[in-house]
Order: sequence, then C-alpha cells, then structure tokens
Amino acid sequence: MQEHQPPPEVRGPERKPRGLPPNAMLEQVEATHERLYHLMGEPLLVRTDDPLLLEVAEEAFSRFPAPNTGPQTPPLVIELFVHDLRAQAPAVSKAERRQPVYRTHGHLYYVSEGSENTAVVDLLGGYAFGFVSRSMVHDRSSLRFTFLEGVGLAMLGPARRFIPLHAACVVKEGVSVTLLGRAGSGKSTLAFACVRRGYRLLAEDGLMIKCRPDGLQLWGMPWKLHLLPD
Repeated sequence: MQEHQPPPEVRGPERKPRGLPPNAMLEQVEATHERLYHLMGEPLLVRTDDPLLLEVAEEAFSRFPAPNTGPQTPPLVIELFVHDLRAQAPAVSKAERRQPVYRTHGHLYYVSEGSENTAVVDLLGGYAFGFVSRSMVHDRSSLRFTFLEGVGLAMLGPARRFIPLHAACVVKEGVSVTLLGRAGSGKSTLAFACVRRGYRLLAEDGLMIKCRPDGLQLWGMPWKLHLLPD
C-alpha cells in the first residue's frame, strides 16, 4: 500500500500587496467653485475645484442671455477638475500634447487629449465630468473649445433636443440665411462678406436649431469668426 504524499508546495516570487493610495480614484474630489450659465437658452451649471478654470468657463458661456420666460428645467452639468498625473514632471506644452480623440457609444461620449486630459459625458442625462492638467488650464483656447464648449454643445442635442448643423448663418431684416458647405469651402469668408454689407452674424461654423411650439429657434456664437490668413 502506497502512502499518500501531499503535492509539493509551489512558490513564486515574493510579491508586495498592491494597495492603492488614499483617494487614488479621485472619487473624493469636491467642487469649490460653481456658476450657472444659460447655454443657448438652456441652464448649464459648471462646477470645478479651480478658479482659473471657472474664468475660462466665463469666457465661453457668459455672453448667452438668460431666458425671460419658460419652464425651469434641471441644468446640464459639467464637473471639470484639475489634476496633474505627473505633478513632479515638467508641464506638457501644447505642441507636445496629442490631437483630441473623440469616441461615442450609445448615449456616452468621451474626449481625450493625451493621458492627462479626459472627460466623459452622459449625453441623455446631461452630465459630464473630467480631469485636466494644469498646462491645459493655461491653454485657455484648447480648454474652452474641447472641454467646455465642446462638451456643453454635445449635451444640447440628446438631452435638450437641439439639432446641430455644420453651417454659417447671417440675418437681415428678420430673415436668416443659412450657408452650407464642406469644411474649407468658404462659409466663414462669405459670412464675413455679408456682415460687411449690413447683415448680422449669427453663426460662423456651428448652428444649433431648437424646435419650439412657436417655431424654429436658431442659436450660434456670433462673437467668433475664423478666417484664413489671406
């Protein structure tokens, strides 16, 4: 009768426990600054932990007027926090950062510019949160275009039923004229020529349309006009 022998003990290399430092997932970050805006007539609440970021939000959204009448709806929300993954490393310049990457899946929208600047958006729920680096905060134009205006306008479609249109729009005597065309085809140049001849600019590149009971309402950003050097 053979005596039963226990299997040999197999040991690998010693491994240290991989515990995460406190708040490694940044779930305890709190907003210390917030301000309510009205993006194209819709309430938009921006919350952040950095006053400089709120200054950029002021540049992006403060020119939109608050509606005089109408039902009060819950605001769209953007929570954007400043966090440097490489706090001890030198700041990454704009030239060193990657081009923005955009992804959608169902009602979710994701934008990233390198590993340090990301935001995730619930398009139907009208809520967005993200983290950006200190260098991004100082690059005000990129922060404004990609992570504030871009995120806010993206939520207007599914959450508030706006229809986005890649077009310019000018207005004269109460009549709006929409200028359609591919990128680089001259929409901005033609809009500028119209403005010089007495038209008012409503949108230079992005037109937002809202269907209301009393008809269509058109929104744009008339304070922006991008022209080629020539």
